[in-house]
Amino acid sequence: MPHIMLQSTDSPPDKSFLELATEMKNLGMDPKPFFEIAAQDILTQHGHKAIPYVEEMLSQVYGQNNPDGLYLWQELHRILIGQPSGVPRILH
Repeated sequence: MPHIMLQSTDSPPDKSFLELATEMKNLGMDPKPFFEIAAQDILTQHGHKAIPYVEEMLSQVYGQNNPDGLYLWQELHRILIGQPSGVPRILH
């Protein structure tokens, strides 16, 4: 069996989630389906506590001055807030 040698072992540079989403948009791709899957997973795991969980994560990344995290958690928050819920809410 012949020995195969790679000329370049450079791996592609790591990208932040924000950079990846921006690149997808620039290529005409919508990253929203990925956010919707993640939001559904959070909803499945946390149930009626999903929104408070996401708000806590937003608070943490804001405190860390993390723009990548802020983008991710803001998008997840928007999706979860926009979803109808079977949980009754009390409006004041």
